[in-house]
Amino acid sequence: MKKTIQVKYCGIYLDCEGTYEPAEAQTYDYPGSPSQFEIDKVFVETIDIVELLSEDQIEDLELLSLEYLDDAHHSKEF
Repeated sequence: MKKTIQVKYCGIYLDCEGTYEPAEAQTYDYPGSPSQFEIDKVFVETIDIVELLSEDQIEDLELLSLEYLDDAHHSKEF
């Protein structure tokens, strides 16, 4: 499902837009799966800066977004 999450990264608020897949529980015959968030766009105000970010930065933002989505906190700082 599409989600937009605001995180604070390096002192800047960014809106991360992407696809969120919630975790699936483990069962007797299924090992389950962790939640995932794959970023498509990253906005500073109305400007998409995803092409300017490194893979490591995008991974950091995905992890911050997942923390928000999984823990239902309002914002996280990295």
